Amino acid sequence: MTRTNVGAWIILAAGLIAGFSLAYCDPPVAVAMTPATSSASTVKAVKAKPCKDPIVRVIRDAGWKGKAARVAYAVAWRESNHQPGEATPPDLGLFQINLVWSGTKYWPANPLDARSNAKAAYRIWKDHSWRPWALNASGTGVDMRDYSWSAWQIQHWVWRPYVAGLHRFDNLPRACREGA
Repeated sequence: MTRTNVGAWIILAAGLIAGFSLAYCDPPVAVAMTPATSSASTVKAVKAKPCKDPIVRVIRDAGWKGKAARVAYAVAWRESNHQPGEATPPDLGLFQINLVWSGTKYWPANPLDARSNAKAAYRIWKDHSWRPWALNASGTGVDMRDYSWSAWQIQHWVWRPYVAGLHRFDNLPRACREGA
């Protein structure tokens, strides 16, 4: 291989690595350069924009943080496609809270209001983990002990929509994922 070919391969490899890092990593934090009066320049970090996703705000306001907020986002996606007014009796609202909770301390003041429904879901989660939503305690797998569904129903109605919600959360801007 000649020197020119080696140089071309190095440039190609660097380009592939750069393309990979741009495609699969978060973009770098923006900085603004300001002219300085001396020979050294001053760098100011540009403040990150706050999360504008209304469902993330509702989930964070209800009390979920960290990994639990990610699971809550996915559960809300699976249950209602993030539609707070969703009503498929006996399940109501953003988290599709079942009427079995009616008359208990867990029942929301207004099940079709996103904030009220999310706060009620948070209370249920604090006391019962993710089991009322057919997930194990950590939200990393299905827990169907209380359900008599077929494998097809579990796969298509529980797991796949839940995983789609996780992917939606993972593709949100960093400010949303990190709780800003």
